[in-house]
Order: sequence, then C-alpha cells, then structure tokens
Amino acid sequence: MAGVFAPYLQDEEDDITLYTNPISNVGKSVETILNHVAKGKFKITTIDLFKQEHKKEEFTKINPMQQVPALMFNGTMLNESNSINRFLADYYKLHDLYPQDPSARHRVDTLMDLQGNMV
Repeated sequence: MAGVFAPYLQDEEDDITLYTNPISNVGKSVETILNHVAKGKFKITTIDLFKQEHKKEEFTKINPMQQVPALMFNGTMLNESNSINRFLADYYKLHDLYPQDPSARHRVDTLMDLQGNMV
C-alpha cells in the first residue's frame, strides 16, 4: 500500500530520525526532502544548539562531527546536509529533483555545493 499513498516509501517502512534544530537552514533542506518522500514517517529530534547539546557525549555518539543535521537511516548515521540530500535522492529515486544524467547532475551538485559554501 506504500506505493499508493506514499509512493517513495518502501514496502517495509524505513526507520528514520532527523537530528536538527529549527534555526538550521541546511537542516531545513533535509527536512524538506524527507517531507517529500516520507511525510509523517520520520522522527525529528531537536538538538538545542544554544545549550551546546551537539557537543555532548550523547549526541557525539550519534554524530562524531557534532553538527546538525544528522540523519539516522535504518541504523546508518549520515551527516552533512548535501550528502544526506544526495543519499535520499538516490535511495528514493528522486530523478525529478536529482537527475541521473551526469551533466544535469553536475549542475545540481554545483548549485548544492555553492549553497553550502554560502552558509
């Protein structure tokens, strides 16, 4: 039934937790992709950056880089927003957002990398 109501979800639901903070623009980009492919099927854990929660041992075990966003995806920890977004696009076959053609993909990658350098 996943294909009818949430076409990107696998038959078995994925176990997804996004660790982020509402002030993180790059975290919002990951959340946007997740809302596109798995709306209501993932958890968000807010990391309080002002309280330095991203530096605490509990979060460091999740993401040794001590940064948000981080994504726990079926037991695998992913970090760096652009890498996470590329992974999600590949995993869910979002070819309308992230093309398969190398030239077109390069244009998207360039824009993503430029955005990352401007933050």
